[in-house]
Amino acid sequence: MTQDREGEAKVLTKTDSLSTPEAIGLVQALNADIFQLAAFMSDSFEAATNETPADENPKGALRIRGHLGDQLMVSLISWPHTDDPTVLQMALQCYLVQMSRHITSDWTFDGSPVLAELYEQVRNSEDQAVAGRWRALSRSHLRHLSAGGNDALSGIRKFICGGLADVLISAKCQLSPSAVAEALTGKFGDRIYAIIDAALNINRILGEEITSADFEIVTCPGGVTFNPTWMEDAASDDSFYDGKSIVLCTTEMGLKRESREVKGGQIAKEFTLLLKPKVTLESVLAQISSAGETRPEYTIEEWGETV
Repeated sequence: MTQDREGEAKVLTKTDSLSTPEAIGLVQALNADIFQLAAFMSDSFEAATNETPADENPKGALRIRGHLGDQLMVSLISWPHTDDPTVLQMALQCYLVQMSRHITSDWTFDGSPVLAELYEQVRNSEDQAVAGRWRALSRSHLRHLSAGGNDALSGIRKFICGGLADVLISAKCQLSPSAVAEALTGKFGDRIYAIIDAALNINRILGEEITSADFEIVTCPGGVTFNPTWMEDAASDDSFYDGKSIVLCTTEMGLKRESREVKGGQIAKEFTLLLKPKVTLESVLAQISSAGETRPEYTIEEWGETV
């Protein structure tokens, strides 16, 4: 065997440096940090002293609407959160979960899909060993090329803090955007940045240190029918669902494992859900409403007309 082939063999047979249980543990730890921060933030902001019109922050509402979904968004805007901050906490959790999912999976943070599409092409034409090592080497070199510059990290921090500010302003917790931004960086900055760092670490580990399969963070969009096979109800251990339960949002990320093998010119896929994402159902809103005096001021359709 030539020296080149020996080097190639070593590359293709390199074992994962992280076990599956360890990967699951990283995701669970990040979920716990997100939960704690969302709970702390929702309890720390007081409602505005005078009522804020529903359309005062239309741009901010539109920026986070895609992450939260219509049903959670209208509840966030139209319900009071002073006595029961549950909806606000869910919105903060949901936003941080969605942002963390993007951070853990993105090849670059400039919005370009080119490298992800290229890797998909590699996966569809090569065995897992080859594709996995291509991905690991590419991710590693890409990270080292961008090392030394903090533009990407600074941009991520600014974007996420901006989104959290939009959530809080939409919930009428503060009237002044500058006051919200100051509180976020001053009081919660370390915790927010720690979550971002943890998500970036997962991006590196899943992208560079595991080649035997592709590990990917899993979330569920609001509005889909609840399926206990693929998701877990965060608010209940009840195993019975009537098929009409609708997901409001994802509050904890899941993790899936996928490997591919070329057999007879065809790609054989193997998929395993290692950790179910935890979701909150729309029925929780009715429970919150019936438990107190909380009532939405207007419907989704009426809110849609304001933005």
